[in-house]
Amino acid sequence: MDEELLSRQQPQSLEAEQAVLGSILIDSRCITDVVGVVKPEDFYLQQNREIYEAIYTMFNFSQTIDPVTVLDKLKELGYY
Repeated sequence: MDEELLSRQQPQSLEAEQAVLGSILIDSRCITDVVGVVKPEDFYLQQNREIYEAIYTMFNFSQTIDPVTVLDKLKELGYY
């Protein structure tokens, strides 16, 4: 039984991941609703996880979150 649970694929929705990231990039004020619920490890797709990690880090340091600053942070972190 335990092996069966471990081998099962985790629920995922790439559309939901993209919607969360897109919403934050369009209106960064919504991140306050997201950070308490969604953690970087909740993202299935590695690229989405990296984008969210950058946003999450920026939020924790009270940095401006918009498409340009997020891209800069991704480059700084070595993701892109």
